[in-house]
Amino acid sequence: EKDVLKKIEHHPDRKYASGIMREKYAETSYAISNSDVIKSKRILLVDDLHVGGSTSRKCVRLLIENGARHVKIICAGKS
Repeated sequence: EKDVLKKIEHHPDRKYASGIMREKYAETSYAISNSDVIKSKRILLVDDLHVGGSTSRKCVRLLIENGARHVKIICAGKS
């Protein structure tokens, strides 16, 4: 399977949330589906929009915890 980092839960009101609620939604929204693919790899994570960083922090933590050696993030926009 190609997709390693998957969105497993969608929170429609996350778009309008801030602070602690955005962090909470990010914590339950993503999971790793195949960690063997990222073991000891350098990962470039591309995000469409940086608001507060909760999604990026969660995704980086998941990737590192599941064996990625290094993760860099690039965001197309900032809110």
